[in-house]
Amino acid sequence: MDTITDNISLLTEFEAFGVQTHANIAFEPPVTQSYLSRFYINAASRIKRNSTGLAINWWLAFPRSLDTSSFVAVNNTGATSFINSGVQYAVSPFFTVG
Repeated sequence: MDTITDNISLLTEFEAFGVQTHANIAFEPPVTQSYLSRFYINAASRIKRNSTGLAINWWLAFPRSLDTSSFVAVNNTGATSFINSGVQYAVSPFFTVG
């Protein structure tokens, strides 16, 4: 029997935006290129919608650099944002299969 390992993760700020403005560098060290950022070329490509078509906010992977209670997110306009971790947002995971 073959074994397949699937990994699931949340996007980092750099992967979603191609830049790092809010994420804590201790968790997201700068990188030079992101394969996923090619899919998120503008704000419209980062907008996620719920089942009724309403644009929603969604979490990214790492905490904000200036405090320990906020995390980086994508808001309903597709822009980078940060919000207290107690707020309910959607997630947009990605998979790697290997």
